[in-house]
Amino acid sequence: MYGVAPAVPGTLVAQAIGSSITVGPRDGRVVFFGRQADEVHVCVGGDDQWVSKKHGRLEHICGRWTVRATGRRPLRLPTGELAAGADPVPLAEGYTPVFVLGGGNR
Repeated sequence: MYGVAPAVPGTLVAQAIGSSITVGPRDGRVVFFGRQADEVHVCVGGDDQWVSKKHGRLEHICGRWTVRATGRRPLRLPTGELAAGADPVPLAEGYTPVFVLGGGNR
């Protein structure tokens, strides 16, 4: 689905334009995303100053993946916006879009 090959249950596939990562489930594993390509696992908005260098993190906690906003601007999830400093949100199994709100028409 969505260009992703079949994988072991709990596998995380994080994709952005020109950047992606696939990692298996393991408690404590962290995947960072943001515009600082050499400091994150998935680069989003590499030339967009509205996107923080480390805008968010995906972490495997107690057997499931969570998402946390760490940047200046909130993340947009299907359930609403997630601001920096808020508790991590558990992700449902399957496809979950996470939008990093950039500047202008991005």
